[in-house]
Amino acid sequence: MRVGMAAVFQNPGRARSDFDVYRDDVRLADLCEPLGFDSIWSVEHHFTDYTMCPDVLQFLTYGDEKVIDFFVDLQVWGTPEQCYEKILDIRRRVGNDHFVGVFSYAGMPPAEAERNMRLFAKEVMPPLQRLESRASR
Repeated sequence: MRVGMAAVFQNPGRARSDFDVYRDDVRLADLCEPLGFDSIWSVEHHFTDYTMCPDVLQFLTYGDEKVIDFFVDLQVWGTPEQCYEKILDIRRRVGNDHFVGVFSYAGMPPAEAERNMRLFAKEVMPPLQRLESRASR
């Protein structure tokens, strides 16, 4: 199974400067490769603080190599064990081998988003990455 991360660039209510929000999400995206994520995702919105990425393709070409894959929009949260089980259930039901993690949303402090991302990379990703890809069967 491959696991990705989504940078959403949210700043609801303009709680922080747009510069800080964008910088922090790019910083989280920069952690993807060293933490072992397989892909980076984003969504495109214009003229709103809900998400501030006007050109996803341009963002995804930032850096060395970014992967764009199929995305199933199902929310997963909880303890590492709960997240792992929920992702396996989604995989069983939908048949997909791709998962995208959104670690910063709704004005979450950047340090908390990074803690969540690091915990996911340490506790949830290793067993997911050991699963055989359905495409290779």
